[in-house]
Amino acid sequence: MFLLLFLLFGINLINNRTNTAPKAYTPIDTTSVGIDNSYLFASPLTAEVGGEKIRINVYILNKQGIGLSGKIVSLGQVENLRIGAIQPTTDFLGKAVFDVSGFSPGVYLIEASVDGKVLPQRVSVTFK
Repeated sequence: MFLLLFLLFGINLINNRTNTAPKAYTPIDTTSVGIDNSYLFASPLTAEVGGEKIRINVYILNKQGIGLSGKIVSLGQVENLRIGAIQPTTDFLGKAVFDVSGFSPGVYLIEASVDGKVLPQRVSVTFK
């Protein structure tokens, strides 16, 4: 009988310690954009004027580096460039896709924005 009481007391003590321990994780924020974590890149970096396109991929991530879906991304309007929104709303990886073609030769700086905020990174593309 004494052994049974001792066992029950021990199990109760262990359960209470386990239940009151602090949690070791942070909930994932699936709505707030981490502007400094988000980025864009272009491929290729150089194309011919009058038809060749450069693909711009934009990744919108939260502060934990996880892609955010359903965010509407836009590229800044640049004179002499045609920007085609292939997938302006981010997918489950946080990716939005654009195609850019040039009307005249030059080096162009492209920026992206989401939720009214401009990403600090920009990408430079060249049309010959």
